[in-house]
Amino acid sequence: MVGMLALAAGAIGLFRWQPIAVWPHPPLTAEKLNIATTTYLGSALVQVAAAKNYFREEGLEVALQIHTSGRSALDAVIDGKADLATVGDTPVMFAIARKVPLVVVTRFSFVGTFVV
Repeated sequence: MVGMLALAAGAIGLFRWQPIAVWPHPPLTAEKLNIATTTYLGSALVQVAAAKNYFREEGLEVALQIHTSGRSALDAVIDGKADLATVGDTPVMFAIARKVPLVVVTRFSFVGTFVV
């Protein structure tokens, strides 16, 4: 019952024409973030976001480190040289098998020729 009420309240809010409340965007101080990425097509989203200053618009000062492989990018994180990495499943799987403590923040999925 509570779930249905929350769903109904969410639907009402979705179809409402005027915003319920608007807060001014607070001034952002840039947080520094080093991202180890690769030349693989799956990493293109991060590189495009950096090139178009999307990270800066969200208050992040991003420095990209270009690596030749996902394993190399992941090693940069493990060695403390980067904060995040774009990497495929295989290097992550082997790192977990070696009991390396890591967290997968998100993933990119490919459906045909589209990135989801």
